[in-house]
Amino acid sequence: KIHSSNVLKCSKYSMATRKLLESAAKAANMTHLTYCEEWDCMAVYNSAAGYFEGDTYWNPRKNSGHAMDLISRLCLNVISHVDGITVCNSTGNILIKKQFSPDCKESKVQAMKLAITEVAAAIGEST
Repeated sequence: KIHSSNVLKCSKYSMATRKLLESAAKAANMTHLTYCEEWDCMAVYNSAAGYFEGDTYWNPRKNSGHAMDLISRLCLNVISHVDGITVCNSTGNILIKKQFSPDCKESKVQAMKLAITEVAAAIGEST
């Protein structure tokens, strides 16, 4: 049953996030994962039990290890600049550039994880 309060929580951003993560997972051949709105991540859904398995959380936008896994699986190139980051696939035909605050390490890391995830999603969309 869907309550109106739940519908209001489903913003345009979260729908974009869902598509981003689903496409990135597809590119990485992680088709066993399903989007979990409550956790804002991909995870294994146990249909027999009716719940997502907590130890299967996957979100390269938030987890550096998951982003590094995408770099390895998809042979991505990551180039850091003074105020930005460039990530591209191995052929260079999918390229994402993100800006960050040069004096804020957290900003740089977030920009890097987002660029990696966006390139993976573009790869997933193209296959």
